[in-house]
Amino acid sequence: MIKKYKEVIAGICILLFAVILFIGITQIKVPKMIAASNSVDAKFFPTIAAGALVVLGIAIIIDGLRYARSFDMEKKEKTPKDGVRIVLYTLVAIAAYTYFFTILGFMISSFLFLVAEMAILAPKEKRNYLLFILISAITSASVYYFFTKVLYLVLPAGILR
Repeated sequence: MIKKYKEVIAGICILLFAVILFIGITQIKVPKMIAASNSVDAKFFPTIAAGALVVLGIAIIIDGLRYARSFDMEKKEKTPKDGVRIVLYTLVAIAAYTYFFTILGFMISSFLFLVAEMAILAPKEKRNYLLFILISAITSASVYYFFTKVLYLVLPAGILR
């Protein structure tokens, strides 16, 4: 029974976390001078993140309900060994990303991390490396542009200086 509704339970947990995050956001103190200027303040990014969590939580619940309708107890699921392998590879990718972040810079290290993570998470029969490279390049460049040109934050340039 729990296996059948595990996605729904995960979505509900994400929604609850988002609600807690929204409550926490109300506790963030913003100086009156910044609040009066109608500019981006300390509440901006947490509010965006909490809103994204709400949207993702709802999407996971909807997907989980679809999964529950078509759930088959006889269907073979991934073995725990597969999950452990994926987690270990992901941890290695995160460690490498953290190490190379300042050396290679945000753009290159993020691009490599995204390609590696997509290859780790995609089933072998559905791996499309050209698509992974395209998505990773567009995502890395878009995030870099957003943070440097819109939010005026400095990200490590690395070897691209």
